[in-house]
Amino acid sequence: MTKSDLTEIGEQLRAARESQQISLEQVEAETRIRLKFLVAMEAGDFDALPNPVVARGFLRSYATYLGLDPTPLLDALETVYPPPVSRPLLPQEKGKGPHVLDMDLGRPAQSVWPRLLGLILLLALIGTAAYWLWMQGYILGQRPASAPLPTITPITPEATPTPLPTPTPPAPTATPRPVVLPQGTAATATPTATPHPTRTATPTPSPTPTVLPRTLRVRAVITDRTWLRVVVDGEVVQEGLVEPDTELEWEGRVVDLRTGNAGGLHLYVNGEDLGVLGEQGEVQHWVFTLKDGKVQRLTPTPTPETS
Repeated sequence: MTKSDLTEIGEQLRAARESQQISLEQVEAETRIRLKFLVAMEAGDFDALPNPVVARGFLRSYATYLGLDPTPLLDALETVYPPPVSRPLLPQEKGKGPHVLDMDLGRPAQSVWPRLLGLILLLALIGTAAYWLWMQGYILGQRPASAPLPTITPITPEATPTPLPTPTPPAPTATPRPVVLPQGTAATATPTATPHPTRTATPTPSPTPTVLPRTLRVRAVITDRTWLRVVVDGEVVQEGLVEPDTELEWEGRVVDLRTGNAGGLHLYVNGEDLGVLGEQGEVQHWVFTLKDGKVQRLTPTPTPETS
């Protein structure tokens, strides 16, 4: 590949950015790559970048931000700018791309914080040892005797006899007197009135108030490799490529979600299955919020690109 063929790399970057309706100013603010270097990469002019190492770092960061696989782009760049011979990566460094900024890549200044922290820890150990020696009586004479604790004698209240309940005498029962009738008069039986049962009012149960949700709980099941950028209540909580068979969950009042592969994730919002909201490779942008306890999905207005 010749240097003239590097324009194909720039065309892929520009096409991915324009398909997502992202301006170069927004890319500069979120990746911290200066605007002139972004313009140079989209034009295929990698000679305008400070050096090949910085060019590789900028290309990796820009491609990852756009949701592209940076490996084939870096392979194409290496045919023109071979990477310098460097030490092998340690196991914990494998799979991590360089974090390249527009700054001097010389030797970083040594920080005084590690030395200051070590001095603080040393003083703390010395103070702990001195206190232990003082408590054991090795410093300043014998160990101070602890004052005896006062003995508390519980006061037992005198037992007060419980008065026995006074029996209530039963109510006297009236004894009916015989009625003497004159001879020749028939006795008529007086009917006894039957009492009716008293009805007891049944209390009506109070209705249980409905508790409305106050926050959103968004869960994403990743089924295909995709680029994600998630903002919860104004704070970026997720950004970059996500591999398949990954589950992510966020909670807040407003969840802003942008993806470069809508067909690669399955969404659940407050327990509701929304399914797959797009096609494979489709760029989508959703905003989920709550209104009167109900989930609303907004379609944000695309940001116009400034020339």
